[in-house]
Amino acid sequence: MFHLIILKWVLKIAGILATLIRCMMSYRVKNNTIFNLEDEIGDNFKIGHRQTQSTMFGIEEEIKLGPNEKVRIIKAIETNQGGGKHTDYKILGIHKDEEFTICRRYKEFDLLHKRLEERWPGFYIPPIPKKNTFSKMDSKVVTERTYLLNIFLNELADRKFLWDSDEVALFVKPMTNVMSDLKNLPKPTIEMLMERITVDAQINLEINAIETDHYSRSIIQFKEELANNIPFLNGLKVFILKEC
Repeated sequence: MFHLIILKWVLKIAGILATLIRCMMSYRVKNNTIFNLEDEIGDNFKIGHRQTQSTMFGIEEEIKLGPNEKVRIIKAIETNQGGGKHTDYKILGIHKDEEFTICRRYKEFDLLHKRLEERWPGFYIPPIPKKNTFSKMDSKVVTERTYLLNIFLNELADRKFLWDSDEVALFVKPMTNVMSDLKNLPKPTIEMLMERITVDAQINLEINAIETDHYSRSIIQFKEELANNIPFLNGLKVFILKEC
């Protein structure tokens, strides 16, 4: 019971902080305070451009992953399928020692992000650029998305427990129905969440009676302090959402 109380409050706080981080990320991108996209990205990620390098004979050769790279978006492809246009992001990467090359749409990135948030509550999940329905085919939007989705993938790769997760394994698997497979993943059980906290986050939950009493009093005090601060955090959240 004590463990569940801790888990409940940790997840609640993490949810508020995660929302604030995502909103601030979107706000900063919207106002071009993170980077100058044209200077930072150049032409390599612009729609329809194949990222290559020239050999001494003038023959173009595809760029491969560097020795410390696990994943990279190498191309954004405009596709006209079923009477509607969309962008496919071609991804080159290594997952569990196997190289893969796949194409994924924004909606598949979006679903992966949602499933990670649902199945890894309390863990930091890197943000992705928000939906932009009306100008999603605009070259600047595609360029910005490519850059930010590339950051998203690399941040997942930097966190082994996320990169090795079932969610990412389905996302990077070639020749699969990503949307259906991700949607069909079961909700995590309490036992699974506790295992992820102890194994992946390396948090020791084995405590004795004296520690239990100490932490119980600390939690009560923390709850009182948190209750006083939640209105401020919610107000800040509303303000940032308006600015986003």
